[in-house]
Amino acid sequence: MLLPSFNDSEPLMTVNPYFFEGSSGRLFVLERQPDQPTCVVIFVQPFAEEMNKSRHMLTQASLALVNQGAMTVCFDHYATGDSEGAGIDASWTTWRKDLTDLSSSLSARFSLPQYWVCLRTGALIAFSALSGMPAEVDIRLVLWNPVVNGKQYINQFFRLRLAGDMLVSGGKKVTTADIRDELEQGSTEIAGYRLSSSWVEEAESSGLDAACLAGLSGRKVAWIETSPKEAPSLLPVSTQVINTLQSAGCHVNGWPVSGDQFWATQEITLAPDLISATCKWVAQN
Repeated sequence: MLLPSFNDSEPLMTVNPYFFEGSSGRLFVLERQPDQPTCVVIFVQPFAEEMNKSRHMLTQASLALVNQGAMTVCFDHYATGDSEGAGIDASWTTWRKDLTDLSSSLSARFSLPQYWVCLRTGALIAFSALSGMPAEVDIRLVLWNPVVNGKQYINQFFRLRLAGDMLVSGGKKVTTADIRDELEQGSTEIAGYRLSSSWVEEAESSGLDAACLAGLSGRKVAWIETSPKEAPSLLPVSTQVINTLQSAGCHVNGWPVSGDQFWATQEITLAPDLISATCKWVAQN
């Protein structure tokens, strides 16, 4: 169907919702396509509430990119959002395979440059997917405040459970060891999400290992990081990782912008400078 984008003066776009046959079940996909697309942009979403909090931001970024000629593709990972599967069925292996398959399907349909815009843990999925792709497959990455260490991410995620249980139980202290004990039995629940032990193990093993660095070698990457400061700067740890990527042969640019961490704020917020920086980099690369 044809719908106007967020500004009535802009050209019409085709909006195409459909289900893609993923490796474990159907994935909900939403395409927005201008009349003559110049590239394809796939949004690789984060997990849990970070995904829910970022949906409005991804929509606005998608509309802005469509306005400059990009076809955009938003999809829900298996066992999340409107895709098939229950939360306990989530698998990083499945997510990586589904991203690869969806990307290949789009490449077969459109002989256009392809960009993956990856928010938070979406970067870990992309790194893993690219590690198994031939170098001649031209995928360009835009990383939004990427997570690059799965073990650190899981430790931070566990803290949601620790804080939540203290509030509910009136001060009862739940430890990380307690959560690990539950995982030994097969699964645990954190912030309303049932996680399997295999999902946690896969997450903790994710990161910029040698295979991922090899998969990024020669590729163009934009590392765009939001900061609440008026004069934003990259975090020191981000600079270290960017240096590592550059040493591995990755053509990466670090780019700090002012903006809220919309994936974690209590209210739904936007980071307009992040959208502008993304549009600019995609247009130039």
